[in-house]
Amino acid sequence: MGLSRTGLSAARFLSRPPCQMYIWDDHKKAHDLPQDLQSFFKNYTQWPWENLDFLVLSPGIPFTHPEPHKIVAYARDRSVKIISDLDLLAWAYPQAKFIGITGTNGKTTTTQLTYEVLRAAGHNVYCAGNIGIPAMSFNVDTQTPPTFVLELSSYQLDLIQDLKLDYAILLNIQPDHLTRHGSFDGYINVKKKILSQLKPSGRAFVSLDSEASSQIYQESKSPYVESFSGSGAHAQFPQGVFLSGVQNLENVAGVHALTHAIGVPQKSFLQTYSLFKGLPHRQETIGVYKHITFINDSKATNKDATGKALGNYHNIYWLVGGKTKDGDVKALTHFQDRVKKVYIFGADRDPLYHQLKGTYPCIVQENLKDIMAILKKDVLQDAAKATVLLSPACESFDQYQNFEDRGDMFKKHIQETFP
Repeated sequence: MGLSRTGLSAARFLSRPPCQMYIWDDHKKAHDLPQDLQSFFKNYTQWPWENLDFLVLSPGIPFTHPEPHKIVAYARDRSVKIISDLDLLAWAYPQAKFIGITGTNGKTTTTQLTYEVLRAAGHNVYCAGNIGIPAMSFNVDTQTPPTFVLELSSYQLDLIQDLKLDYAILLNIQPDHLTRHGSFDGYINVKKKILSQLKPSGRAFVSLDSEASSQIYQESKSPYVESFSGSGAHAQFPQGVFLSGVQNLENVAGVHALTHAIGVPQKSFLQTYSLFKGLPHRQETIGVYKHITFINDSKATNKDATGKALGNYHNIYWLVGGKTKDGDVKALTHFQDRVKKVYIFGADRDPLYHQLKGTYPCIVQENLKDIMAILKKDVLQDAAKATVLLSPACESFDQYQNFEDRGDMFKKHIQETFP
């Protein structure tokens, strides 16, 4: 159920004999699908449910909150097991090792760095999950047992049944996706599930850099659960090409703990770390013009991620806006010594303005493009070194397809405004 990238890759895997498969998506028709899958397309109300062994549910389809999709009720009423495509991956490669990485902020960077470190150390490694690569999309070389590094969102953890992990990293936990999980406690419980998915001898590494994740570590009684922290990691890890700030030090500390446990030599780890350039839209330096540095942090879709970014720079011209997740950004009003001026845009620009105007000079415009001329005038009048930071603290769907689209448009506007 659900035929975007994740669903399509699972459907292709299951379309081979001896499987009997049916597929459905509320927003597609048969002719929208690749030709080799069109014959399997059938409304779920017409499936022979009494003959079905399991339902593969795409993670974006509501599972529990705000209310389950009707197909979830169909499956539960008929005692049909609901699984994730990641469970299919575990079934397909029983000899593989599986590494799961979750948390609120930093999990994509942590996943990518883990993959890079293991690959450089000679492992037969693949990267999949919430990072944007469907789990069932690989042609896997099984001559050497593969290792899968999986970024696990809360949506995916909610669904996983049979995937058992050899290693896990649990990063910081901050309020996020509360509509999907009902409450912050519900969100924490889903994130905590990564520990229950460990194999009997599996090892987990839990961050102490947030109250919720630290509490999970304190409550764990397993000798296989260890802690790590980005605090004090400056002394342990020399500054790499991109890795600066508390958030990235937390990411690196987690990767180091895990890959050390796997047996990666320290020299190999440091060499890969020093060359790692990070990922787009995550405090990405996109250019320098005269005395101005431009930072694209479009991936910062919540106030915690934006707070980490604001703590990394000085003399900031901060671009913030979109659709807030909980309507509250008051936690971002204690950066007076770092933020010079704020430029607010997007659907929730008015409530954002009312929360920030008492702390910072603010400009409000409908969209990013309308901000550019004002921003250019302001920042060029400033003789000191300056940072133009897009760190929206909001979702992007009010004006953009996703955070990547928002970040790409920011880059385009900067290139046009500061040629």
